[in-house]
Amino acid sequence: MIHSGSPKLSIVIPLYRSEESIPELVERLFSSLSAKISFEIIFVDDGSPDQSWDIVSNLSESTPEIRGIRLSRNFGQHNAISAGIDAATGQFVAVMDADLQDAPEDLPPMFDSLVNSNAFAVIARRAKRVDSKAKKMGSKLFWHLYKLLTGVNVDSNIGNFGIYSREIIDSVLLMKEQHRAFGLFVAWTGFPIIYFDVERSPRAYGKSSYSLRKLLNLGASGIISYSDRLLKINALVGIVLAFLALIAGIGEIIAWFFFSAVTPGWTSLIVVMLFSTGLILTGLGILGIYVSQVFEESKKRPIYLVRDEINKP
Repeated sequence: MIHSGSPKLSIVIPLYRSEESIPELVERLFSSLSAKISFEIIFVDDGSPDQSWDIVSNLSESTPEIRGIRLSRNFGQHNAISAGIDAATGQFVAVMDADLQDAPEDLPPMFDSLVNSNAFAVIARRAKRVDSKAKKMGSKLFWHLYKLLTGVNVDSNIGNFGIYSREIIDSVLLMKEQHRAFGLFVAWTGFPIIYFDVERSPRAYGKSSYSLRKLLNLGASGIISYSDRLLKINALVGIVLAFLALIAGIGEIIAWFFFSAVTPGWTSLIVVMLFSTGLILTGLGILGIYVSQVFEESKKRPIYLVRDEINKP
């Protein structure tokens, strides 16, 4: 919501184990933006177990541009982003990480490129990834699989770092799904988007809180929440197998009547039975996952809970 006298740009930054990077991040944001645009910084403490909230509290005492939202527990990065954009008052909203891999110095040129275009958002695109070859390859394979299972073409070199118009932010806020994926929500709106090439910096402090398991869970959740294509693929595989079984059965009947012989092979029969049973159980598992998500959505629980707030407008 935009209030009278609101800043032009709201910068939403989720925090989790970010105590080391916050002071430098704030300093660089003010250095980059103070002379160019009015702004507010909204830090969202996502149940961080370190001193992140204390640091934000101390900085906010002398800096009214700094706002803080402390969630009651860890709800996840995308839920924390939702809390931040829900509280944002600016005409434009920037979303970035706190680890300084998203450079504050990129915000002014990104903002200029957005306001001088007909687009509704500008998203940073990594011109050169500094990750290991294994991580790059894994990312490409995942996004190819994601495109296959959802029909959505997502560039593996982009993330959440970007500046979004109020039209996109208000549209995303209408989406109340429990399983959050900010970038996918933005893509779903269909508003025109432009990209801005950046050099993503190496992580200066700490390490990523996303383990392989969390990344896989996030990816699977995005696929299942965004598309029913897995169910359609499962149904198609079942139809194909049933057709092949029908053809094989007709072949056996013809062999019996015209050649008085049936192809022997209990081993092959057992293999086919086990294979078919495995497919059935896999299909039931996929269906169960979708049903469980329907169950979660039907509860209509809030996507985050606020424990404390600093410099609330």
